Amino acid sequence: MKKLLLIVILCISPVVKGASFDLKATMQEMKLEFKKAVEANEIESSIVAVEKLSELITRAQEQTFSPENHETYQEGFQKVSEALILVKSELENGDLSAAKESLKKIDELRIEYHDKRSPSLWKLIFG
Repeated sequence: MKKLLLIVILCISPVVKGASFDLKATMQEMKLEFKKAVEANEIESSIVAVEKLSELITRAQEQTFSPENHETYQEGFQKVSEALILVKSELENGDLSAAKESLKKIDELRIEYHDKRSPSLWKLIFG
């Protein structure tokens, strides 16, 4: 019986460990996919990157974060997700330049929410 219990624990432990979510690694993947979308010269390659970025956002939205950051993260992910819908639509309509302009707005959201997540010392002092 002890051997069976040990085998079950050993089989389950990698699954539980693999199920953890690494926000930093996911954000780095998002950055990479965003860069691919922005630098793409073809609609197809941009679509692939935008779809991957959208998947990463969805995966991040499913996570629970610390209470002080949860609302901010979810709000930021939601705004990026909504902006990606517009980008996908523009790409599906064959308008790569409009999609790239919309991607710039996503970059502005990135800057805004990174500042909200960890404000600079100056912002903390002077508001």
